[in-house]
Amino acid sequence: MPFAEYGIAMERKLEIARFHAKCLGRLLPADPEHGEMLPIPMQAHFEGAGRAVASIPDQLASGVVVCIGDAVSGLPTVNTAYLHKVVEKLPNSNVRKVLQGFVADPRYCDLRSWRNRATHRFDRKRSGGGQWFVEPPDECEKAIKPRDVVSYAQAVIDFGAEIVQQTGRIEKLAVALRDRYVE
Repeated sequence: MPFAEYGIAMERKLEIARFHAKCLGRLLPADPEHGEMLPIPMQAHFEGAGRAVASIPDQLASGVVVCIGDAVSGLPTVNTAYLHKVVEKLPNSNVRKVLQGFVADPRYCDLRSWRNRATHRFDRKRSGGGQWFVEPPDECEKAIKPRDVVSYAQAVIDFGAEIVQQTGRIEKLAVALRDRYVE
């Protein structure tokens, strides 16, 4: 799959996330009578938005790995290409600097933490004042604020959009890095 196909996939994931966030916004305000559990329709749209955006950095990493190919040894495979792992293995280059900016963004840590909690444990949300809030991650220095489900979803969508906007530039930088090692 060429880099361009990963770009299309990232754009589609961003649109999926926007769709879910729009649906989530229509379901609010939340009925705090549901107790500690977010109602299923809200949970489904919240997870739909978050998981769609969470895949964007990994798709970008896979696109970079495919673009660079064997020119740089030690890169993860396409199926194991998490953005932070690709950045660790890239030599000092312009593409590495751009990708490091995304990895250093607090939203990246927060989003990965949320995805891991939602996948492997229980993603706790609590109600308060007619809103539902996402628990902040323990392992990230800075967390996304505010933590209500709609604002959180929009914050991660904004992060995904910033990545998608940079894909053309990142592809050119990855090609330049590959060419530097191939020549």
